[in-house]
Amino acid sequence: MPPSRILFGSDIPFASTIQQVVQTVLVALQVELSVSQICGIMGGQARRVLAGADLLDLGTPPPAGEPLPPAMERMYVGLLAACDRMLGGEDAGQQMLLARDGCMAGADGPDGAVLRAIGALLDQIDDRATPDRLRPQHAPGFDLAVVAATVARTPAVPEPDPEVLRSPTALAPV
Repeated sequence: MPPSRILFGSDIPFASTIQQVVQTVLVALQVELSVSQICGIMGGQARRVLAGADLLDLGTPPPAGEPLPPAMERMYVGLLAACDRMLGGEDAGQQMLLARDGCMAGADGPDGAVLRAIGALLDQIDDRATPDRLRPQHAPGFDLAVVAATVARTPAVPEPDPEVLRSPTALAPV
């Protein structure tokens, strides 16, 4: 689908806006969209639609990508199973334990950087003791598990530099 036909939209109350922004940008980077294409998707095109202006020409659809490495596909599917349980307020159960084990077992392999990033997200779930007050039907940490699944699905996206993310201008418009 051409990027000019894609508009970012939230799915509140199902998911938080920040979760969806992270997911959308990760997927856009995975398929190698440009910064201008991502900006169009994330709000530029919507502003034009609301103003009654012509749509931006954001180029052609990205080419089909490479299939996921098997370890990432297994991680993605396992995390989706955990997310399904968490969506209904249940404990993530065995699926989460298997995902955590997969992160540790593959940490030194070819997908190690991605698996370590996923593991770091999953470790943060332990710090979430109470449900999100806007989405109390979900188990605590649901948003982190969904983002971890998205990271598994987007392994070509480089890991951000933590120092850059701490910068006060890290999220400033380009």
